[in-house]
Amino acid sequence: MLSINQAEVVFKTSLGDVRAVDKVSLSVESGMTVALVGESGCGKTTLARSILGLQELTGGEILVKGKSMKSYGSKIVNELGMIWQDPFASLNPRWTVKKSIEEPFRLAGVSPSTEELLLHVGLDPSVADRYPHELSGGQRQRAAIGRAIALKPSLVICDEPTAALDLSIRAQILNLLKDIQAEFQTSFFYISHDLSTVQYIADYVAVMYLGIIVEEGKTEEVFSSPSHPYTKALLESAPTLEQLQHLPDPLPGEVPDPRNPVTGCKFHPRCKFAQEMCSMEVPVLKGEAYRQSACFFPLKGFTDERRAGN
Repeated sequence: MLSINQAEVVFKTSLGDVRAVDKVSLSVESGMTVALVGESGCGKTTLARSILGLQELTGGEILVKGKSMKSYGSKIVNELGMIWQDPFASLNPRWTVKKSIEEPFRLAGVSPSTEELLLHVGLDPSVADRYPHELSGGQRQRAAIGRAIALKPSLVICDEPTAALDLSIRAQILNLLKDIQAEFQTSFFYISHDLSTVQYIADYVAVMYLGIIVEEGKTEEVFSSPSHPYTKALLESAPTLEQLQHLPDPLPGEVPDPRNPVTGCKFHPRCKFAQEMCSMEVPVLKGEAYRQSACFFPLKGFTDERRAGN
């Protein structure tokens, strides 16, 4: 459904170039949910904007069902939907719910089925004539989801779709997305820093740090046995009932200035397992087909001798 091949996005500034997305390759297969996780500012949303054609690539290519975005034109609405983080910002405040969710139908030149669509996302048809400010946060996001799936696209991009919602509403929205996927075999590219939602909804996960993918694999395997030191630190920072009142040890150092990239591994200044070669060579993703890590000394099988030698 989605193929990202060596995608690059470089922003030029007066103080130097910022490589927001640095040769990222990733794919989403039919009926799967692939999640992209990482800290704020690591390049997740920039990559999402590039998929949509809102941010021009500096290098590489992004294909939807084997074709570039430009080749689709306005017909891309038939193949690709988008759910943004804040529905209050993504829905036009001057449009009724009905007008917003019918927008894809107008672009595709087909007759809308507004009532059926509203019921499908758990909204009463009576909200069709309301404006976004008259709805709750959960209702607004359901309307935004309705707009995204109006034409039953093959792929939907979700950029932090539950971040602006209360905890109880988040579960409802995640379950709604799962129901949609089960019924229409929709593929989701799910972007988030909320690891608990990712663990619940994603089949496959990729971990991003400073514009690069440092680890990827099946969600259950990555969460239960992280291979990259950054992935491990990211998982340990997520609040859980087991870690209540126990804060993890912070990573040493600071996030490097992206305008002055470090040599070698981007994570080595903050990695307690780093060795000399980590500051000199750039690691690449290696491993099995569905489990890869960009680390010279992965935690999986990391021996006591290597730790002692650090």
